[in-house]
Amino acid sequence: MRAAWLRPILVLAAVLGLAACGAGGGEGPRVDACKAVLALLDPGTRVQSARGPGVFEPTVDLAYKDATGQDHWLSCTFRRGVWPDLALVLTEVTGDRFGTVERMRLTWLSLALGLPRESTAPDLGGTASLGGVPLPDQVLYLLQQVNNGIVTACVYGLLAMGFTLVYAITGRINLALGGLYTIGAFAAGAVIAGSVMAGAFGSPVLLLLTLAAAAAWAALSGWTMERSFFRPLHAAGTQAPLIASLGMALAISEGFRILTGARDLWPPPLFGDPYAVLEGVDLALHVRQAQPAVVALTLAVYLALWHLLRSTRLGREQRACADDVGMARLSGVDVGRTIGVTFALAGACAGVAGTLVTLVYGGVNFFMGWTVGFKALAAAVVGGIGSVPGAMLGGLLIGMGEALWTAYLPGEWRDVAVFGLLIVFLTLKPRGLLGVARQMRD
Repeated sequence: MRAAWLRPILVLAAVLGLAACGAGGGEGPRVDACKAVLALLDPGTRVQSARGPGVFEPTVDLAYKDATGQDHWLSCTFRRGVWPDLALVLTEVTGDRFGTVERMRLTWLSLALGLPRESTAPDLGGTASLGGVPLPDQVLYLLQQVNNGIVTACVYGLLAMGFTLVYAITGRINLALGGLYTIGAFAAGAVIAGSVMAGAFGSPVLLLLTLAAAAAWAALSGWTMERSFFRPLHAAGTQAPLIASLGMALAISEGFRILTGARDLWPPPLFGDPYAVLEGVDLALHVRQAQPAVVALTLAVYLALWHLLRSTRLGREQRACADDVGMARLSGVDVGRTIGVTFALAGACAGVAGTLVTLVYGGVNFFMGWTVGFKALAAAVVGGIGSVPGAMLGGLLIGMGEALWTAYLPGEWRDVAVFGLLIVFLTLKPRGLLGVARQMRD
């Protein structure tokens, strides 16, 4: 029973393995398109074999003989267009005879094959100036950086709420939430992989299924963590739960590295392409299609948690446990169940955060939860750990601060600035902006 936390990870690995094994089928259009590219670049050839693509490996490799019988190879890389079109987009062509095809020639190949060009953004109404006057480029540049920080701020805010929920009820920090974020991202990738194989990629139902699967998987993992080691160690009155959560985070990260490899995996993103909404003299403000949905979903999660904590029986029990566990137990509150549900809710928040990153950007890897997890912890501390509004505020400050720092200051110092801000807040304002007082033992 102590190793029960491994079950969700092993099941997820099995799903990813099945997805990877079955990824070769159902991708005929990409192979056919690559053969058509070869026919245009090197007429009179005979294809000997074709390999790929996989769900996470969007490249087709062709082995062929030219008109003189010499052996050669050609690789074509594709991505799916944004939903609902989902048309194939040719992004790169490389061969031993041609090298890497330059951008102009790649555009010509795409036009000849009737494929969208790589530089084409979805037309959702064009650009608009402010009152018919183009905005100054400096203003557009600032707005673009603020816009770039929106998704990051939402991800940090969701994870920070997870840290806050656990800390408020136990007085402990669960460093394994970064691992649950990774579990959510890989679960979303597994659902997307299955949808690609089933030919259902891009369906609105897929978005809901992905969110539900990732949140459920991460919630189950969070609940299992609490039952497996947090509950036995919490009564010890030491920092053993903190060390154990760090070990759990390492175990999850290394488990994914062994099961999926150290390379990045790239499930196709949904609604990830940008479109222009404001134009200036030389610049335009671009917004990703997914950003309004990301903001709406984050606000929905925040409001749902706020309602749960303030207006439901579970919320009252959570607040009672946060105030005095002993008195809550004497009052008839099932403390173990309440803490377990809280860990599950924190895991669900982390899973949703990982899902958003996968849906918008598409990239997942075994190490993705580490830096994001610690930055989300910094956001929780800055906002006031133990306060749900403070978690959202901290996520907004850290996310926007990162974007603006990268835009106007040396980007290599960005993480130094984030964690330096954490040190400053711990030193000058230990409770954060909206934090509440805890007992000295915390």
